[in-house]
This record gives sequence, C-alpha cells and structure tokens, in this order.
Amino acid sequence: MADPPSTAKALPDAEAGLDLAQRVIAAQEIYAPDVEWSAPRRELVVQGREAVVRLLLQEAAAMERAQFTSLRRSLNDSRLIDEYSIRFVYAGSGIARLDCRQGETVELERLRILVLKHGLITKETCIERWTPLA
Repeated sequence: MADPPSTAKALPDAEAGLDLAQRVIAAQEIYAPDVEWSAPRRELVVQGREAVVRLLLQEAAAMERAQFTSLRRSLNDSRLIDEYSIRFVYAGSGIARLDCRQGETVELERLRILVLKHGLITKETCIERWTPLA
C-alpha cells in the first residue's frame, strides 16, 4: 500500500488542469473501500468508496463553469488537511441540501480533514461554506 506522502501526491490540485469530475476519478483509488465521508453543516454522511465517488461526481456535475483554487495542503502520518475553493454556476440540482437557485453563481469553500491509514483515506470530514454571489 502507498504511504501517506503518496496519498497527498495522488490528490490532484489546481495545477493539474483537470475538471472536477476528472479530479474525483483521479483520486478514487485512495479512498478505502469502507471510507466514511461527511459534511456536518449539510448533515450528510456517506459510507463506502462507491457511494462517496458517486456523490462527489454528482456534485461536480452540478457545478458549471467551475473555477478551482487550491488554498493549502498539510500532511502528517495520519492526517491530511486539504483546503480549496470552487466558484461555479449552479446547474439547479445535484448538490444535496444546497439552498441556491439554478443559474446562480456560488462559491464553495471546503476544508477537508482526511484521516489516513496505510495511505488510504478512511474518513473525510468536510467543513464547508456555500456562498451565493451577487
């Protein structure tokens, strides 16, 4: 299995030139099969790699004209902190518990706290702020 630094390198950042769906697909193998993903502000909890990837792909599809900005990334032996923002036009559906209208420009600020074991993500907690922009 990969060590934690390999996990950090496997997470694509803004310089990778990938769209959001490609980022999810590129990172899916570093999720443990039994990963737990949560977004407490939206009261969402998802279990299992396939379900997490499906949710993230659905969210990516709802983000039209997305502009991704990597803000910071920090790693130790058991944890990776990944913070970024995405400015996008909301497609109108696909993001659970998001109170925005179709066609509205939105900025997502997401701080991801990733718990690692043997180089795989076993738990991901997303602290989020979704801001509709005028």
